[in-house]
Amino acid sequence: MNTFLEVIKDLWQFALEQLTFSDSPSVVVEAEVEPKATPIAITTQPVQAKPMTLPLHTAGTGVYVSALEASVFYRPVLTYDGVLTRLPYSTALTVLGFEGRFARVVIGDTTGFVLKDDITEQKKDIFPDFLSEEIYSFNHPDTKKVRKFLKDEFFAEPLYLPLQAVEFVLFRLNCEGRTISWPSERPRLAGRWQTILKGRAGIQIGVLPKAGAVMEFLKPDGTGFIGYTKAVHVDDAIVLQSVGRLIEGEYREEIVSKEVWHEWRPVWISVS
Repeated sequence: MNTFLEVIKDLWQFALEQLTFSDSPSVVVEAEVEPKATPIAITTQPVQAKPMTLPLHTAGTGVYVSALEASVFYRPVLTYDGVLTRLPYSTALTVLGFEGRFARVVIGDTTGFVLKDDITEQKKDIFPDFLSEEIYSFNHPDTKKVRKFLKDEFFAEPLYLPLQAVEFVLFRLNCEGRTISWPSERPRLAGRWQTILKGRAGIQIGVLPKAGAVMEFLKPDGTGFIGYTKAVHVDDAIVLQSVGRLIEGEYREEIVSKEVWHEWRPVWISVS
């Protein structure tokens, strides 16, 4: 009997404990969880420098030789005894097409291939653009163009000289297709042309102004002056182009009245 009561007591105690546990409030812990940003993988392509390309010469247009001398090959390859002719700096020619690094060109009756690096479409890269009262020093780009055109006829570049009067005048004549057959007498300084060229073929010397002629005279100090007569007006005033008349290396284009140039006692040298 006692055993039965002990069992009943234990069951009752167990039931009370279960009820006590069930009535206890549940503790819920709420934690604010910050959303974690998901890293985004950004894939970048390596930036490749785009090669700079110069505009190609346009087929069918005129170009100029920009090298001191351009070789014309009979086919587009550098090969032994493959040169048809050689063209000097500033020679004008026409492009027919392109093959690799070569341009197919025609000049006169000759058709062949020249290196594209030896030609240019830009006339300004070949011929100077003279501005009145500008100084053309040794390193002026237009001074270098003149000397390249003349193949430094007067050996001025190694002496670091500014543009000289005789260089300018000879350049003007050659641009018009007029060349001088020089004797061996040197130096060809301003003031000496009339003496050196007297009696030479294609040379006429007079005292009346003439468009396209070279004007030369001696200054009171014995130094010479030489310039190019661009035009002659009806009143005998002249349009004179020259370098170094007042300042060394300075280009001037000016109108000189008859009264002024008459005092200079010049001569005009015509080159045909």
